[in-house]
Amino acid sequence: IVDHYGMMHFFHNRSNGVIHANGRDYTLNNALTYYDHCWGRIPAKPGWHWIAVQNETAAIASLVNYGPYAQLYTEVYFTAEVKSPRTGEWVRLSQTVSFEYMHKDKWDEVWHVTSPDMTLRVELLQMKTDRTFIPIFVNIWHTEIFVKISGQIRVDGEWVETGDMFGVMEEQKGRW
Repeated sequence: IVDHYGMMHFFHNRSNGVIHANGRDYTLNNALTYYDHCWGRIPAKPGWHWIAVQNETAAIASLVNYGPYAQLYTEVYFTAEVKSPRTGEWVRLSQTVSFEYMHKDKWDEVWHVTSPDMTLRVELLQMKTDRTFIPIFVNIWHTEIFVKISGQIRVDGEWVETGDMFGVMEEQKGRW
C-alpha cells in the first residue's frame, strides 16, 4: 500500500458573507481569510504539529510530521509593504522546527515555534479537541487551536518582525 497525500492552501484571500455559529451571526466585509484542503491516504500512525497564520503583510505555514514518512516544511510570504530581502514570493525556511511548551498543561500555556530561521511566540486563544474512535481501526486525537503569533523570521540572513498574526495551530496523533 502506498500513502499518497496532498494539501493545498491559500493565504491572503478576501471574503464577504455571514457566518452562523452558536446562535450568532458574524458578518465579513472584505475580511482576510484562509483556505486549505487535504486529500489522500495518510500513513496509519500519523502525528503532527502545524501552523498556518497570517496578517495583512505576511503569511507563515509550518509543518512537522512525526509519522513514518516525516514531512517537514516551513515557508513565509511577505508583501511589498514589509522591509524584507524577498517580498512577493514564498520563501522556504529551515526545516528543523520545534513546537515547544514549557509547563505540564500544554493547553494552558504559551507555546514557542522555533528554528534557526524563526522565533515565534504562540498565544492560544481558543481550542477544540476531537477524538475519532472506531475499535481496532481508528483512534485519533485532533486538537485545533485559534492562535495569535508574533516574532521574527530570518530571510536571507536578515531578521524581519512579523507583527501580530492570527490563524490555526494543530496537533494530531493516533492511528488510522
